Amino acid sequence: MHKKHIFLRVFQKITVFACVFCAFFISPVFATLPAGYTELEYIESTGTQYIDTGIKPNNNTKITAYFKSTNTSVTQALIGARTNFNINSFTIWENVTDRMRFDYQSDQLTQGIISTTNWNYVIKDGINNYLNGTQLNSNVQETFAGNYPLTIGAVNTAGSVSSICSAKFGVVEIYQNGSVLSFKGIPAKRISDNAVGMYDIANSGKNLFDGVMEDGNIGNDGQDTGTASTYYRSKNYTEIKPSTTYQFSFNTSIVNGQFYIIDYDEDKNFISRTPYNDFVREGGRVGGYTSSANTKFIRFFIYSGSPLPHDVITWIQMEKGSTVTSYEPYPFYTNAGTGTFIAGPEKSITNIQIATTKFVDDEFKAAEDQLATTVQTIENVVSRTIAQTGQIQILQDTKQTRPDENCPANMKCLLVQDEDGTPHWYPIIEP
Repeated sequence: MHKKHIFLRVFQKITVFACVFCAFFISPVFATLPAGYTELEYIESTGTQYIDTGIKPNNNTKITAYFKSTNTSVTQALIGARTNFNINSFTIWENVTDRMRFDYQSDQLTQGIISTTNWNYVIKDGINNYLNGTQLNSNVQETFAGNYPLTIGAVNTAGSVSSICSAKFGVVEIYQNGSVLSFKGIPAKRISDNAVGMYDIANSGKNLFDGVMEDGNIGNDGQDTGTASTYYRSKNYTEIKPSTTYQFSFNTSIVNGQFYIIDYDEDKNFISRTPYNDFVREGGRVGGYTSSANTKFIRFFIYSGSPLPHDVITWIQMEKGSTVTSYEPYPFYTNAGTGTFIAGPEKSITNIQIATTKFVDDEFKAAEDQLATTVQTIENVVSRTIAQTGQIQILQDTKQTRPDENCPANMKCLLVQDEDGTPHWYPIIEP
């Protein structure tokens, strides 16, 4: 094989390495969010805000998260769920000494110092725990299935949320069984009402109802009426298309229950209030609804005749079409605690920084060092070949006359001679 082929292959490997490296750091920066949402650099909790993901962990769950703590004086949960202190726990903590703690069933491990000035990247992959690219430790392998959903920014202990953290969160991912992406939360703001939260791009977006309910009725004029606990109404307007069929589905039914849909026009003026009681009564749980020609928004309410515990109906799905499919949560998750998240800066191409203020400086530096080592190794190979054969030169002096147009005056070039002595100059593309 000619030496020029050998060197071309080597330099090609450098280029491929550089491209993979760039893709790794750039691709997480921008996500494709649907119209109506703006991606943010981060969302920030001040100690009262958290997100309920609805995902119950098991012994094979994997979590990845970018975070930056804003309060290092207390022990706080970054994400977690458990039945009790040492039962079915899958929780990542930051303690008062700025160390990470990883809970897995009854096993608890503390190790690794977080950065208090830069962003951190934490991974809990089943029993294996990582911080900023370094594996810290591994919990004792056990088998369990959690009964309560993971909360971002807090720990959910048997339905009671505590240890809410003060921190900034970037992208958060949750995998079930180690490889099935179930949640990829992108910090985002909803344009219509400036609500701040995370948009789950692992979600198909088929469920149009945002899941936000409150006590109270909606009157015959389309206005809120009281806060009686026998009624349970949607808080926000759901935007839909006119003259279009939608399917409602519920996880349970209510004996003698009532279900009303209220139609509004594009200015949110009242159109109609129509009962669809069979949707929620025993034997129902599903039903079709077709919007009027002027309908642009809807709301709805449920009536039970007696105080309605909010956990009776734990999910409602509204989807376009004539077929009811399996439940999927609404993809935009807002604060499940009190107050609101602080919105970080909006994402734009101008604030992408590969040297990352958002992501992990240490990992970037390690990859950069590896690339530099690779380049140096190849230069050493070139030097040894020159010493051994005298057939290869690197033309570095830009003042020298270039032998052909393939070697521009502002570039280093590699001279490779064929076995018959014919010279060929090849530009060296330095990463």
